[in-house]
Amino acid sequence: MASISTVIATLNYYKRRYKRADGRTLRLDWLGGYYEMQRLIALMDNSDIYCRYIDSLDTQLDRLSSGKTDILFFEPVLYDWTQTVIDPHALIQALEARPVDRPWILMVDSTLLGATFDLEALLLACGSRWPLLALELRSGVKLDQHGLEFSNIGIVKIATHPELDVSKYPSAKAFRDKLGLNRMVMGTSLSLDETAILDLPSLFHPEWARGHVQKIFDNNRELAIALTGIAGLFVRVNHPGLGPQRDSNWAESPFVVMEFHLEEDTRENHAFLLKVIDLEARSRSLTFYRGVSFGFRHHRCEVVVSVNTFPHPNGQMRGFFKVAAGARRGPSFVGMVALLRELAGYVNFQTLRQRYAGQLEG
Repeated sequence: MASISTVIATLNYYKRRYKRADGRTLRLDWLGGYYEMQRLIALMDNSDIYCRYIDSLDTQLDRLSSGKTDILFFEPVLYDWTQTVIDPHALIQALEARPVDRPWILMVDSTLLGATFDLEALLLACGSRWPLLALELRSGVKLDQHGLEFSNIGIVKIATHPELDVSKYPSAKAFRDKLGLNRMVMGTSLSLDETAILDLPSLFHPEWARGHVQKIFDNNRELAIALTGIAGLFVRVNHPGLGPQRDSNWAESPFVVMEFHLEEDTRENHAFLLKVIDLEARSRSLTFYRGVSFGFRHHRCEVVVSVNTFPHPNGQMRGFFKVAAGARRGPSFVGMVALLRELAGYVNFQTLRQRYAGQLEG
């Protein structure tokens, strides 16, 4: 979050270099699902750069193709619980329809894809419609530290076209230098202790990072496929590998999300399901814990109650069962998949409660 806010502050600094020919204020459109990003975008909105949350791909494509968007900021896989995958071909088509006199800036939040995201491939696909500036941003505490979470860090990759007119627009190096200065001014630099911790050779090693991430992707895709088609406790299983963009290079995720039937989407049922999992994980000796986030070696699960999206018909916020399979294979992974398949097969929560009557409280 600090890296994103510092990048937007640096774009603000260069607003005169990136100014529109018609003199209008630059527009940053964010297409994503992460709830904290919605708050940050609202916070960063100002009279120098309008920052707006765009809630649909069709709206964003229309704005991009018409030239209304100056700075496109998006998540390739939306952190929106349905795990929507942005169609890269649709983005390129929108760019091709964009007025030739409307330059643009690209920002990509690759947190859910980690080191596997290929910024260069996306830029090459832009053809003659290269952005003036391309920025890839992601949280380095998730997938890049092999699940160890030593220290918070934001990663920023910066690129510009080799033939960019640097007398008119900032080069990648100039933007990087100003970003580094602003990082100090805004107090978003790492401390000496944090820097020392992250100096381990294994951290951020490209091959090791990609290997760790790929194991996580493989496990979560396998889990999603194993849970698909089971009529019972969950009405739907969400994972990029199950959607219309399943063949896209972006169609990966470090977790799987299950939706409850609306009539059973209650806090009491959420808590009961987690208690059942705790009981079964202990009795089956599974390395499967309650816990938030993703990208770890072991396997975690939680029930997420959406903050300001996906309202329930009764006015409350809906809950989602999220499982973040880790990088490890072996008995715990196999046992976790078997356990979740068993639970998913229960007709409803009443049947599940009858099965565990007297074994759990609540």
